[in-house]
Amino acid sequence: MLHRARGLLVRQRTMVACAIRAHLAEYGLITPQGRHRIDSLAIAFEEVREAMPIEACFAISTLITQLGELNTRIGEIDDRLVQIHRNHPVCRLLASVPGIGPITATAFAASGQ
Repeated sequence: MLHRARGLLVRQRTMVACAIRAHLAEYGLITPQGRHRIDSLAIAFEEVREAMPIEACFAISTLITQLGELNTRIGEIDDRLVQIHRNHPVCRLLASVPGIGPITATAFAASGQ
């Protein structure tokens, strides 16, 4: 269930990030794709918000806040998965394979594969 909830939140985060990018592109603020590039876009938004309509600022600020909340919730689930990983011998064994971390190891262990 944790993995499914995390997957949903990650999809929502992607949608919110794309919406922020698209809305700010209407005002000439353009950035390449990528979750980490949205932070620089949020900073650029703060620099030009005075020149934007109030309703646009409200909408974009709401989306930026939502993005922060989603990041927080995903981090909380990641922390729970790491705790499970540390206490589960099969997860620790799976994580000894290069490229498999706590999230993938707990997903495999939970699926019984």
